[in-house]
Amino acid sequence: VVCGRGGGGGPEYCFPTRQIGQSFPRMVAQERKLQRTPMGRALNGESGIAEVRDYRQREVVAAFAPLGGSGAGAVLKVDLVELQAPLRNALWVAMAGVLLLALAGGVVVNRHVRPLIQQLAHTERALNRAQAVARVGSWHSAAASGRIIWSPETYRIFGLPQGEPMSHERFMSCVHPDDREQVAAAWRASLDGAPYDVEHRILVDGRERWVHERAELEFDGSGAVCGATGTVEDVTERKARAAELLGSRQKLRELAAH
Repeated sequence: VVCGRGGGGGPEYCFPTRQIGQSFPRMVAQERKLQRTPMGRALNGESGIAEVRDYRQREVVAAFAPLGGSGAGAVLKVDLVELQAPLRNALWVAMAGVLLLALAGGVVVNRHVRPLIQQLAHTERALNRAQAVARVGSWHSAAASGRIIWSPETYRIFGLPQGEPMSHERFMSCVHPDDREQVAAAWRASLDGAPYDVEHRILVDGRERWVHERAELEFDGSGAVCGATGTVEDVTERKARAAELLGSRQKLRELAAH
C-alpha cells in the first residue's frame, strides 16, 4: 500500500491495491491506539519491520518506509498464517525493495518533480505580475461544473476578494444594470459561433469601471459548449482619456466657430 497527503493539506489517500481497485482514504482511527500503524510510522519518516494486527484483526508482518521527501509512505504486509519459514527471508528482501523504492522515489522527486513544481510556481507568479502590469485578467469556465476560475488580476479589476466562488450569475451581478442586456446578448451570440468581444461597465464599490472582454468557447462533437477561456481588460483610463479628448475637440470647434 502506498499512501500520502494531497495538496492543500487535505486528507491522506492511498493508491489502489490488488484487493481494493480504487483509491481510498487512509483509516486514521487506528492512530488513536497506543501502537501506531506501520503506515502512520512510514508517513512520520520511520522505516522498519513490525508484527501488528491490521484492520481485519489479523496478525501480519509489515515492512514500512517513507518515499523519500515526497511526503508519502509505503507498506508491504504478509499474514502470519500464510508466512512460512522460507518466506521470512523473502520478506526481508521485500523490505529492502521497499527501502530501495523509497530511495528511488526520493531521488526522482528531488531531481525531476520538485524542479518542475518550482518552475510552475515561478511561471504562475510571472504571469500574475504581467497581468497586473497590463491590467488584463483571465478566466476559465467548465460547462460541466458551471464553476468559473478567475486569475488574481480579474478579482482586482472587479474589486472582489480573491478566492470568492465565482459563477455566471455572480459575474452578471457586477455588470452595470444598463449594460447587462448587452452582455447577455453578446454571450448568446457567442453560443451560436459569433466572437465574444464586448466593452461594458461594471460597478466596483458603487463606482463605474469600464472593461473590455474577449472569450473563446470550446464545443464538443455534438456542438454543445464544454468550456470557455477569456480575458478582461480594465479600459477605464482609456475611456476617460477618449472622453477628455472628445471634449477638447468640441471646445476647439466652439472656439473656431466663435
